[in-house]
Amino acid sequence: MSTRLLCSKLTSLRLFSSSTHAIKPKLASLPSGSVENKQSSFENSTNDHSSDDGDSQIIYVDGSCMGHGLPDSKAGIGIFWGPDDPRNRGLRLDRTTSNRVELHAARYAIRQARSLGLKSVTIRSDSLYLCNAINHWMPRWEKAGWKLSNNKPAKNIDLLVEIQDQMKEIEVKLEWVRGHSDDVFNQRAHELAQFGASCPISDPIEDKFGKERA
Repeated sequence: MSTRLLCSKLTSLRLFSSSTHAIKPKLASLPSGSVENKQSSFENSTNDHSSDDGDSQIIYVDGSCMGHGLPDSKAGIGIFWGPDDPRNRGLRLDRTTSNRVELHAARYAIRQARSLGLKSVTIRSDSLYLCNAINHWMPRWEKAGWKLSNNKPAKNIDLLVEIQDQMKEIEVKLEWVRGHSDDVFNQRAHELAQFGASCPISDPIEDKFGKERA
């Protein structure tokens, strides 16, 4: 199976699909010629860091951006709910920055959680920017008219406002985890983000929420 075909199948998954069949996302590090013969290392692991009592869930997210800020930059988001989970995603973004791709990942995870009727969700990320922006800076920026202490406009206001609106209907907590450490599930989110970035440019994120804006 070619990488383009696999990416196309992945991006065609919809959150509200009635089908119970799920295509397992493969990792970006796998050679394109042998993708379907490989087993990703998380498929047989246990989700010790995750909890799902029907109302709350821990989700690991990550963003990958190659060519930060450049016209030909390509990026992807990784959403990891757990081993063999059909909600896992590795999806493509274009013309974006490192901070924006992290926000995109969190936004997508929050929307997934809301669509499933969850009351609360904990999002774990190795991005200090993402965790600080949502946990600390966003309320302060809003109170100041979305301006920084130097009176300049805050960056990425469009995504922050959208995330803030989503959080009115679900309790969201951001937890920072150290990147490139022994946190297996953070690494899985990273691998999914890299996979998403490797998908063809003809397959950007496009789901029922509308085509992504970078």
